[in-house]
Amino acid sequence: MLSFSNVLIDVLAIKNVITQSKATALRDYLSMVPSPRRSTIRRRMRESLST
Repeated sequence: MLSFSNVLIDVLAIKNVITQSKATALRDYLSMVPSPRRSTIRRRMRESLST
C-alpha cells in the first residue's frame, strides 16, 4: 500500500537519514497503529462544535 508515511520512510532511507533497519522497524510500528476512522473524527468534531 502506498501511503504518505511509507513514501516518507523510503525517502529518508534513500537519503541515508535513517538506516534500512530503522525504516523497516518504522513500517512495522506504523502497521500496528490503528488509523482513525472518518466517522469517529466527524463525531468528535460535532461534539466539540456543539459545546
